[in-house]
Order: sequence, then C-alpha cells, then structure tokens
Amino acid sequence: MSEAPDCKDAAREDADRPRFWTRGMIVACSALGLVVLLFLLWLLANYTARKAVERELADIRARGEPVTFEEAAPPPVPDDENAAVVFELAFAELDACVSRLEADPDLQDWETFLYEPVVPQIERYERVLGELAEPVRLTREALGRSRCRFDLDYSAWSGMEFPHHLAKLRRLARIFRHEAMLRVHDGRATEAAGSTATILRLSQMLEEPVFISWLVRMAVVGIGLDALESVEERVHLPDESRRRLMEELARSTVSSRLAKIFVAERACFSDSLEGLFSGETDLSGIGYPKIPGLTRIFRFHFRRDHARYLQMMTEFVDATRLPLWEAVTQTEAITDRVEALPAWQAPLTRLGVPVLSAGVVRFARMEARRGAATLALAADLYHSAHERYPDSLDELVPAILPGLPPDPFTGRPFIYRLTHEGEGFVVYSIGENLADDGGVFDRWERGDIPWERKPPEEEADARPAEGGTGRDSRER
Repeated sequence: MSEAPDCKDAAREDADRPRFWTRGMIVACSALGLVVLLFLLWLLANYTARKAVERELADIRARGEPVTFEEAAPPPVPDDENAAVVFELAFAELDACVSRLEADPDLQDWETFLYEPVVPQIERYERVLGELAEPVRLTREALGRSRCRFDLDYSAWSGMEFPHHLAKLRRLARIFRHEAMLRVHDGRATEAAGSTATILRLSQMLEEPVFISWLVRMAVVGIGLDALESVEERVHLPDESRRRLMEELARSTVSSRLAKIFVAERACFSDSLEGLFSGETDLSGIGYPKIPGLTRIFRFHFRRDHARYLQMMTEFVDATRLPLWEAVTQTEAITDRVEALPAWQAPLTRLGVPVLSAGVVRFARMEARRGAATLALAADLYHSAHERYPDSLDELVPAILPGLPPDPFTGRPFIYRLTHEGEGFVVYSIGENLADDGGVFDRWERGDIPWERKPPEEEADARPAEGGTGRDSRER
C-alpha cells in the first residue's frame, strides 16, 4: 500500500516529460527559424545593395565614363616622347645635389634661406644654384617634350599614396622661383621672365587624373604667380616676355578639366572600397569601432552607402561641367546635402565627397589669380602701345586678348580700377565671399583676389629688400 504514491509520482513525471521536451523543441526550432530568417534577410539586403551598386556603375558606364581607376589611366607615352623619363633623371640628380647641400654646414639650410632677401644672401644663392645646375638643365630638357606620363600603377593604386614625383616637381618649381629672383638681382629681366614661365610650364606636366596631383599642380601655378608678382615689382619686362607669360598662363588653366579629375576620383574611391568589403580594411579611422568582421557583417549597409556615394559623385561630376562660378555653387550645395546625412548612415559618402568641394573652391581661387595676372599683363602691353593704361578692360579686346576672362566666382568681368591718377591700376576677383572689398586681399582667402600695378617709384618704396616676395605668399 505504501508504494502507491511513488508509482503515481513516477507516472506523473513520465506524463510531464513529453510536454517539457515539446516546449524545448518549440523554443529551439523558433530560435533556429529566427536565425534562418535573419540570415535570409541579410542575404536579401546584401543582394539588393549589390544590385544598387551595379545599377549605378552601369549608368556610369552608359555615360561613357570609367568605373575603375585603371580605365581612367591616360594612354601610354613612348619613352622618347615622354617628359617623365627625363624628369626621373632630374629627380635623381636633385636628390644627389640635396645630399651634398645638406652636408655643407654653410648651405644645409638652403631651402630656408632661399626665402630671405637676395642681397644679403647673394653668394649663397649663387652657390646653391650652381650646385643645382644639372637638375635644372635636365628639367628644361624634359619641358621640351610635349607629353608626360609618370609611372603610376593605376590597377592597384588606392588613392592614399603620395606619388613621389609631386614633391620633386614642387621643389623644382621653388628652385626656379629663386633662379628668377637671382636674375632680377642681376638685372636680366628677360631671363627672370623665362624662369617664371618655366614654373608655369612645369605645372602643365601634371596631367594624370589624380586629385592630389591637381592640387599640387595648383600649388606650382601659385609658385609661378608669386614669382611673376615679385619679378614685375622689380624689373620692367619686355613685351615679348609678357606675351610668353600670357601664353603659359592660358595653358595652365584647369577649369575645362575639372570633370575629368572628379570622374577619375570617383573611380579611384570606388575601387578602394573593395578592400573594405573584403574585410582587408576597417572604418576605425572615421569613428567606427575596430571590430574584426564588422564590415563583413554590415556589408549590405556599406554597399548601400557605396551606391549613394556613386550617385552623389555623378551629380558632382555633372556640376563640374558647368561654368566654374556655377560649379562652385552646385558642388557646395551637394556637399551640404551630404553633410546633413547622419554619420552612421553615410560614412563613405561623408568621407569621400566634402573634401572635393573644397578642392573646387581652391581651383576657383587659383583661376581668379591666373585671370587677374593675365589681365594685368595685357594692360601692361596696352600701356606699351598707348603710353597709358586702358580706361576699361574692354579696350584690351580684341587687339591684345580675344576675350575677357570671367571672374570664376561670379561669371561677370573682373573689377578694374585705375589708381595713382592713372599711373597704376588694380584688377581683381571678388573672391569666395562674393563681396567687393575694394581689391583688398585677405591672407585667409576670404577677401578679394587682386593684381595690382603701382607706379615704378611707389613700387620701389613699398618693396622689401631685394628678392623677398614683398607680401604673404599665396601659395597653398
């Protein structure tokens, strides 16, 4: 009789066991089903994101534009026509010369003292330029060739490297600026103008469709304009030299090539994202935690952003095909839209687009300086022919200029005013702030962008000791 309760308990446990296992199986199956569902949704999200990228790339290809950086590469140039071949020889000689200069206690600071006035340093100037004679000769030989293609690996370049030739060309430009100032000190105006024209010609060798290369190209043009401004303050240039400088300035423009630069930049940035999607790189540099596999897990999210980047960059490219003053406005508007996106939603687009808009503004600033310099040289030619400066810029057309360059920030003519009772003038762009500040230059690049010509006696009084630039350099 005492065993009956035990039997009942055992029977109850046996009856409950199937129900317990049934509930466990339901939970396990539900969890498994949820995992499978999430995985299928993840696959679907990756598929739709990948298709969105493919659609954008197909649209780009349909426009006849490259979708990979390798496709954007310029055509090969035979060695016997390629200036880059001679430049490489000049770079090797330059490195050897720099090593010798840095080993000389009296000349090891040569790049620093070359920014000082010529007269107190004249002997050192001559010694340095004597040491640099061979790379200077080779550079001039290279500039005698009409085509230039440096050896970049367009199939593997990520866009993050700084091509070695950029720093070399910029250093050579500085050397020619100092050569120009030494020629001014010697009273050789034609040769000083020739050294300045060489700098402008040097900038034209940077033709590869790489954004950083074009920024350096603008820096080299800036060095040339600094040299021209300093030379004109100190010597009277012959008309033939002025015409040559105007020709080189015309060839140094970038406005017609902006779209090509940003088409290649879009392809380069898009190529570099493949390393992100494969997990080879991460986004820790822009605020995301450095978690192994993070980009693989959220690949769909970054691919969607990749498609967004391509779409925004295509709008950006179209904007850069507009006249420069419209391109500045349109690209800034695109950047404002990009920067309004949450960082977590569009990390790639926010990384790749805004810096390019700043580049367009920088190009416009340099075009403004280039245009003002061209008009100033044309006014000087007019003065040579008429013994007075023109009352308005319209008098320069068509005898000296085929047409007047527009202000790259407004599309309207540059502002021109006679000064010093007609013995001088100022011509200027109103600059990025779109306000007429009376031709006053702001070193922080917010005021007007002027080119001024003073009477010779006032220039002599205003200039610093022989050879200095006389103002804050606008080279950036």
